[in-house]
Amino acid sequence: MIYDSVDFRGSERGTNGQVVEAKINPDHITVEAPDFDYIYVGRINLHYGHFLINTLPRFWALQKLRHHRAKVLCHGHGTPSEWFRFPFFAEICRTLNLQPDDFVVFGTPINLRNVTIPSTSFEEQYQAHQMYRDFCRYIGRHVTDNAAGIRTTDTPAYLSKAKLTIGVGRIKNEIDLLPILSKAGIDIFYPEQMSFADQLRLFCSRSIILGTVGSYFHTNILATTPSRIFGINPTPHVNSNYIMIDSLTQIESLYYYDTEMQTASEDANSGFLAERNFGNPREIAEQYLQIVNSI
Repeated sequence: MIYDSVDFRGSERGTNGQVVEAKINPDHITVEAPDFDYIYVGRINLHYGHFLINTLPRFWALQKLRHHRAKVLCHGHGTPSEWFRFPFFAEICRTLNLQPDDFVVFGTPINLRNVTIPSTSFEEQYQAHQMYRDFCRYIGRHVTDNAAGIRTTDTPAYLSKAKLTIGVGRIKNEIDLLPILSKAGIDIFYPEQMSFADQLRLFCSRSIILGTVGSYFHTNILATTPSRIFGINPTPHVNSNYIMIDSLTQIESLYYYDTEMQTASEDANSGFLAERNFGNPREIAEQYLQIVNSI
């Protein structure tokens, strides 16, 4: 195993479901790969948050090291053409001058004469490098056309999951907060209804971004002028990925936890792996606003 080819997680160095041992004898591999230079970027994970945290951190090499004939070696479900149907993936690849035929997935063991395996610039729940921040801002500048036409405002934006139909987790009665927040002058947005570029422009234009903690907060790493995050966390402990991104962006974010939050009753048809409820949504909204107004 080549250590730098694996996506590890946390200080325990878990491999996050990856198989790192294979019963393959290299001497028995007789097939040669086409004569190209290859850059290995690992697994293409098309869950937005995991793409930013697990896949994109190797793409720095495609900006720094790739010449026009080099192929992008990877693996993942589906085909490169199918991956490009995900707008955020297509938009990021466009900034790197990548097309579907630049990606190569080999389905059987094969010999490679020349392959570069870049180290990851962000290791989930463990460590992050300045290279990741610089590369992400390079992506952000291109996606937003160097932030052309973006006007900044101090009016907070709240990113809601209330209309999201599938995901990892949500707070079911979050919807009860929205009228209270809106009445207080906070703008409500639903990220899944926005283009990738518009989401990124939102992070560039707002000094404060609010919401229940989720993958869309990772967008801040791409922003040329990052927002201050004030997130409602579903658990007492904040995932260290958010802390590392805050450190890279040099933003002092705040995370709030409702001590009366409860696990919602299981619903196999909900589309979410985990659901919770606020103990008292109105009280949470009022406390939330008090803290926002004090910032």
